Amino acid sequence: MQGTLADDGGNGATVMTDWQVIRWWELRRLLYNAILLVIGIAAISGMEFLMDKVIPSGEDAVELSQVVLTHHTDAIALKVKHEFATKEKARSAAKIEPKPAPKALKKSA
Repeated sequence: MQGTLADDGGNGATVMTDWQVIRWWELRRLLYNAILLVIGIAAISGMEFLMDKVIPSGEDAVELSQVVLTHHTDAIALKVKHEFATKEKARSAAKIEPKPAPKALKKSA
């Protein structure tokens, strides 16, 4: 399929197929995810280094696995709550009956 324009760096634009666009993005996504991985590892390492300075040796402030588990548990609980709220809202909307239209005014004789 054709129709996507991409700037080739020159004066004009070239037409790229959908697969070329997908390939272009996927190659950059790998680099993006690799950069995020390095930043994440640096952040966790920095946190561990600073926590070692503050907390006495042999004691843990919070286990990292506990933080991750809590985060995922909260996310799952919110998803379940949202699903129940959505179903309850649909259920209550189905029970509401429309009000009858007002009767037309009768003409006085």
